[in-house]
Amino acid sequence: MKCFTLLLQVLALTVAWLSSCLIVGSEMPFTVREGDQAIHHLWEKARDGTFVTTLPYHLGKPLSETQIAWTNFLGSSGKKLIENIYTKTFGKHIPKAVIDEDYGRKKYLSLVGFIQRGPYKFGGDKFKVEQQLQMKRRVALMLVEQFAERMHQQKLQIQAEQARKAQEEIEKERNNWGKWLTLGRDGGEGSSSGS
Repeated sequence: MKCFTLLLQVLALTVAWLSSCLIVGSEMPFTVREGDQAIHHLWEKARDGTFVTTLPYHLGKPLSETQIAWTNFLGSSGKKLIENIYTKTFGKHIPKAVIDEDYGRKKYLSLVGFIQRGPYKFGGDKFKVEQQLQMKRRVALMLVEQFAERMHQQKLQIQAEQARKAQEEIEKERNNWGKWLTLGRDGGEGSSSGS
């Protein structure tokens, strides 16, 4: 039985390592680049081995808005995203206790459930297997990238709404000018003909 468990762990390590190679080490995604300084900070920290739930004060004004959005995102979507990535990576072949402790699942769930406070530094542990560290990095990056995607979509929706309102204002202005021109032609109040 111990050999079988060990074999499953080796298989899980291989799968985690191969899948993490596709994500870790890549350049900053478009939606992260398009985000504010706070989103850049979250992504860079995750890339470098630290998952943070609280942004530093030195980031300035966008901090409070982004911090509120980040906290809401983690609370509303974090658990489901974490469960999905661990399930897709490991399936049901690896004991949950191994995934919870060795691959960081339990720690992430505690952080997004606000049971524990960050930061979660996983990059500097020399005693962990590289595949375990890569999985932890992959989860941190995925959470930040999903958050950046959501913020980007909200930004696009706001811009579309602003464009729609601006177009309505232009149409309203045209209608007002049309009324003035019509009144002027009929000799009404807006008439420019002198007497």
